[in-house]
Amino acid sequence: MKWDDIKVFIAVAEAGSTLAASKSLAVNQTTVSRRIDALESATGLTLFHRDLAGYRLTTTGRELLAVSRPALPLFQQILTKVEDLARHDAEHIRLTGPAETINHWVYPILNRFRQAHPDVVMEVDTSEAQVDLHSGEFDIAVRLTDEIEDERLIARRIAAVPWGGVLLSGLRDQTRRAARHQRSGGA
Repeated sequence: MKWDDIKVFIAVAEAGSTLAASKSLAVNQTTVSRRIDALESATGLTLFHRDLAGYRLTTTGRELLAVSRPALPLFQQILTKVEDLARHDAEHIRLTGPAETINHWVYPILNRFRQAHPDVVMEVDTSEAQVDLHSGEFDIAVRLTDEIEDERLIARRIAAVPWGGVLLSGLRDQTRRAARHQRSGGA
């Protein structure tokens, strides 16, 4: 059973016909008739007597109307709140990742994104704290890794990061001497 079907049911009950209800709901009459049929089919209840004069509530229909009509404003309030939350969530993106990676690889991408979507608020966290990526605290997490083993996460490569070691020349010579000494069985 769908909430929209209850709204259609209330409109037909109050208007007395599918035509009048369709006008108040701004949908076509066929849709209203189908939604009433779907509601009756889903519940197994006959809610209306249909005749040439229009739609008249059955006893069962009157009982359903008595409990659903007062609930209508509450459900509208719930739907409005859900829409507001979804809109706010869509306009706010939270990102986490290592500071060096964010600064070097991600900020150039974010700058282009901000230019294209100036109304979206970007919150970037570069703390070293380990976060649970399933908690919902962050929308995007940047990680230095070859693979993501958690199939619940969606991973996209944003860059190939070349890694290399750096060794001071004095330390290089010292390392070579130590290696030769070890190979010679040195004492």
